[in-house]
Formats: sequence, C-alpha cells, structure tokens
Amino acid sequence: MRSNAPLSLFLALLGAVGACSTPAPPAATQEPVQARPVCEPEACVRLGLEQADLDPSLAALYYEVACEKDYGPACTRLGFAYIHGLGVEANKDRALELSRKACELKDAVGCRNTGWLLEAAASKTPENLQEAFLAYDKACDLGDGGGCTNHGIMFREGRVFARDDVAAAQLFDKACRLGDYNGCTNLAWHFEFGLGYPQDQELAAEIYGLTCHEDQAEACSALGFMYQNGSGVEKNDALAFEYTLRACELGLTVACGSVSHYYFGGIGVKKNVNVGVEYAQKACDAGDGVGCNNLAWALQNGHGIPQDTARGVELYKEACEAGFFRGCTNFGLSVSDRSLALEPLNYGCAMGEEQACGVMKSEFNVQTPDKQAALSYFSRICGETLYGPACRSMEVLRMTLR
Repeated sequence: MRSNAPLSLFLALLGAVGACSTPAPPAATQEPVQARPVCEPEACVRLGLEQADLDPSLAALYYEVACEKDYGPACTRLGFAYIHGLGVEANKDRALELSRKACELKDAVGCRNTGWLLEAAASKTPENLQEAFLAYDKACDLGDGGGCTNHGIMFREGRVFARDDVAAAQLFDKACRLGDYNGCTNLAWHFEFGLGYPQDQELAAEIYGLTCHEDQAEACSALGFMYQNGSGVEKNDALAFEYTLRACELGLTVACGSVSHYYFGGIGVKKNVNVGVEYAQKACDAGDGVGCNNLAWALQNGHGIPQDTARGVELYKEACEAGFFRGCTNFGLSVSDRSLALEPLNYGCAMGEEQACGVMKSEFNVQTPDKQAALSYFSRICGETLYGPACRSMEVLRMTLR
C-alpha cells in the first residue's frame, strides 16, 4: 500500500462531576496529563519512529507536534496512523486531511497516500478520482516510485481519461527505475503483452524474475505461467511449479489455486491429489476462480474428495463468474440447462478452448466465437476486481483483436 500515520492526544483530567457535589478525589490519585513533547520537527519524527512499536500513542503525539509545525513527513506518518488506528482511533477523513496537508508541503508519500485514500473512498466520484490522479502525478514528480506506479495504473485502466498504454508504460518504467518493484512488475506485464512498448516476452520474463526475488507475488505467478507455457523462456514444468508455489506462499490466492493443478496432474511435482484438493479448497474458499474450477474437477470425479457433481457444476459457474475462462468452458460443458451453456462456452472458445468451440459448433451451430463479447466480459471483471486471470484474458483478447 502507501504510507501514512497519526496519533491521539493524551488523557485529560477526569472531572468527578455528579448529581450532588461529591468532592473530587485528591489530585495525587488522578491520572496526570501527558505533557506535549518539545522538539524540532525532524527530531520529533525520529523520536516517534523510536516509539512506534513501544508506544504508538506517544509516537503519534510526536508526529502531531511536528505536523503542526508544517513538517510534511510528520503529517504523512500521522495520516498513516489514522488510516490504520495506530495509537489513535482510525479515521479515514482525518487521514485524508493530514495526507493532503503533507502533499501541499511537498511530501511525496503524502501525495501518494492522498491518491490512495481518494481511490479507496466509498464514493468514488469523478472529482475524487481526478484529485487522486493529480496527487499521484505530483508524488511521481517528487520522486516517489509508488506514486508513478499508481499513476500508471490509472492511465492503463482509464479511470480518469481514456486508456493510454504508452503513458502507463512510461510511468511504470520510471517507477521501476526509482526502485518500486510493483512498478517493475507492471512494466513486465506491458512488455509481455506489447502494451505501449513493443512486445518482448524474454525481457518480461527477466523483469518478472528480478521482482519475484524481491517477493512480488504477482511477478512470481506470472513467471510461473511463462515457464508453464514456454513464453519468453524455455518450457520448464519444475520451475513453473516452483514459482507458482512461491507466489502462493507470498499470499497470492490465485497462485494457490494453480498449485492444485500441478499436484493433480503431477506436473513439475510428484502427483498428490489430496494435497491438490487442500490447495484448491483454500483458494476457492477465498473466492478464487482457478481454485474453484480445480476443486469442481475434483468433486465431479471424486478425486481426493467425495464425489458431488451438482456442487461441481456450481463451482464451475463461480469460477467463470470470477473471471477464469476455463471455468466458463467447464460450466458450459456440464450445466444441465443447456440454455445457460452457450454464453460461457463462447468465453472459453474465444480463449482458444477447443472443446468449448467444438460443442458450440455441434450443439448450437455457432461456427466462430464472439471475441468482442468475451473481451467485454473479462474487461468488466478485470476493471471491477483486478483479478489476474480475467485481466490476462482481457489482454490476450485485445491482442487478437488489434
């Protein structure tokens, strides 16, 4: 995410006011008022950082004192504390106020956090998105790689203006050079699909490898996918499994779903259906389409889990709705109400699923898939959820329709 942090002021003396005038306890037994620190802004922030783990409330008080003296980094840290409730009661409105102040004081991370808070707001109004766009732009101009990355994402997704892959790629390039590994991962994605730069899958794989070693889960997953398919690298099932497992271990749920595929088929790892079910169940429980598709396969065939074909069909549908094209194929093949089959089969066929295309021809007399409809479907899901497989399907279809 981005960084910010604030704190609360300390205890006021508690008055003992009652219906009758009962005397207050002796002063010696009352809680003392926390004295406000006296320090220069830079020293206050340093002292706040030293207290961050020991006494978050005191750390926030240090940041507050420095922020009141118009020291941008202190306002940023105080804002971050209000985002996460570190020593203060969480308050996104107060966090935004402080982040805006930090940005006005030319603190780059404060600008980035301003953008993030505006994008995360419940009311994503055009005005909020426009301000977020400008905040990321300012953060990037001030040398914050994360700001460049977030600005690039807004360009790529067309959140304020029309989608602009060239501008996005240039921003990801700058972010990567500034040391933001998420920016590097996004840059690799652009090279993989030729978005804004000429397609170069070998370079994409190289960048994914570098950022995977910096614990970028999405990069590890993408590199595993490239090794699985021999895209930009020589096909290698063992490395495909290794990088996919690494992504799962780093917390990327879709990678855990993919790990189950390797265990089910004994691809790059010794076959173990029971372990495969565990990974698929874990991913599906978290709403991952790949995991639900693979769990559905196990349920329909009774592999590693009691057979339940009806539940399997339900999970194929969930996988398709999550944005995994193979789930669409499998739902179209298995649903008993054939009036529900053509649309998901089209999505699978558009992604090159031969079995889906074959059934479309034989059962529905549809000779070619409607790739534009499939693009619209996966683009909508990618835009709403940023689900990796849906976004990958979107880019594949955009390439074929160029």
